[in-house]
Amino acid sequence: MESVNILVFGPTGAGKSCFINSVLRLFGFPERCVTQDAGDEGTLHMESFLEKFNFLLVDSRGFFNLKGAYMKELQNILSGRIQINDMICRKDDEQPKWQNIAKEAAPLPGRIHGLICVLDFDDGRFEQYRVKMEEYRQFFKEEGYSPVSVVLHKRDIGDEDRTTDAALAVGAAADRTFQLTNHIAMETDFSVKSKATIAEILESTLIGAEQYARLTMLGEKRKKTEIKKQNDRLDLDMFLERMQSKYLFKDEEIAKFKESCLEEDVTNMEHLKELRDDMGSLVPVWGMAPLLKFEIDKLFGC
Repeated sequence: MESVNILVFGPTGAGKSCFINSVLRLFGFPERCVTQDAGDEGTLHMESFLEKFNFLLVDSRGFFNLKGAYMKELQNILSGRIQINDMICRKDDEQPKWQNIAKEAAPLPGRIHGLICVLDFDDGRFEQYRVKMEEYRQFFKEEGYSPVSVVLHKRDIGDEDRTTDAALAVGAAADRTFQLTNHIAMETDFSVKSKATIAEILESTLIGAEQYARLTMLGEKRKKTEIKKQNDRLDLDMFLERMQSKYLFKDEEIAKFKESCLEEDVTNMEHLKELRDDMGSLVPVWGMAPLLKFEIDKLFGC
């Protein structure tokens, strides 16, 4: 893949855009991610950042609740049905628009590979998230995602720690959950600790994204192999059906021959050709072997 796509998601106003701007500043780029202003949403479409690197941070529209509609929206984003730069439209918008959603999931390069969930330290809904995001946690697990959670704070929090609450809500491991000062909102200079934390967040996310891509490619390979086996099996079954129709073999004779093929791991016509000279050990009745040999030779031009 040319780049790794990392989705930054979370509640409206949690600081997703501020987090992305923090990463941009760390890498020496100008801050250009639109942040929330006066209670309005800052991000309304899928926007990508850090295009010059081999990974993209993708800013997404925040959620007000965790109803089924948002779950479907998130699934469409992760699968690439909603693409980067697409507007994210919702039924409860003041002026609802038609959402462009592809019918099929995108190939792996066009999907989301890594997840960062941003939460606000002072958000009083952590327990609600823990309950309402159960379906999301299960979905992430089934799809092979390893989310990272980031808790942003805009004040001196002392020794207070909400990483456990965030980890339980998002389904992130303890070592993939971080607290980070929101220097963008506070308009303060980055501390050495904050710079190191951002680097850790990105490293953890990229590791999880690589794992997701590897698992997905493995799953797709297995699926193709299974489809090929099914097609091969179908070819063998069709050949035997023609032989039964042509030579009037009995149903039980064909059934026994199929059992012998399975025992010898003969799943396609190529396998059957390789066992041509040993056909007598597979057939249940005398006279069947020479007929099958004749048809196999004719089929393969032997």
